[in-house]
Amino acid sequence: MEVKRAVARIQCVFDYLSGSFSYFGLHGYTENDQSAAMQVSSYIKQGDLIIRDLGYFTFNSIESIIEKKAFFVSRLPHNVSIFDIKLKSSIDILKLLRKKNHFDGWVLIGSNQRIKVRLIVKRVPQHIAQERRRKAKKNNDKRFSYSNRYLKLLDYKFYITNVEENVWNYEQVYKAYRVRCKVEIIFKSWKAIFTLIN
Repeated sequence: MEVKRAVARIQCVFDYLSGSFSYFGLHGYTENDQSAAMQVSSYIKQGDLIIRDLGYFTFNSIESIIEKKAFFVSRLPHNVSIFDIKLKSSIDILKLLRKKNHFDGWVLIGSNQRIKVRLIVKRVPQHIAQERRRKAKKNNDKRFSYSNRYLKLLDYKFYITNVEENVWNYEQVYKAYRVRCKVEIIFKSWKAIFTLIN
């Protein structure tokens, strides 16, 4: 049986206002999304809003967007350290969320970088959380073991942004992030039409 393997990645910047691609490139498959995150930095202008998938999260790319006086909405990996913005002490996010369905506040992220961001956490429906845990346990192997803490964190979605609360409330941040579904639909249609593989 022949096994098909992907050999290239498509990286692009889609402008939602014009409905067109401002950057479109074909890259080697070994060049992951994180390594491509900084490549599109030159396309970012002051005042732009960058909406990115979790796979593109890097501290350097977030800092680059802030330096250009642009804005972002991104998912945040579960393993990123979070600190109190005033006390500079580590935040136990699970303890903070124990009796809440959401959290919205300014924090510092990264053990070394300490980047100031607005953290927004949303509890997902229980059936989605259960499906996440099922997939995590199914994908688990002998080289890696998910902790109980990680499995509990799957009850939530973590977002970061630098958009102020007086511009968007947390519900509007969720809605803004969902806009990127349009790109997902484009890629899914390409995979179906051109028989592309993941």
